Amino acid sequence: MLLKIAFFVLVIIGMFLKTVYLPFESFKEIVYVTLIMFALFSVGVIQSLKYYTNTDNQ
Repeated sequence: MLLKIAFFVLVIIGMFLKTVYLPFESFKEIVYVTLIMFALFSVGVIQSLKYYTNTDNQ
């Protein structure tokens, strides 16, 4: 379920970046920005999972 949500968010970000960066046609920038966004998103997911597991244990 979480992977589906992450993939959906990534697709939305990719579509948004396509519309924004299409005039510049710099494909590398799109890839870099999507990778950075995905890294930040995955870090956020990991942090929230750590938080929820810590609250469950207490």
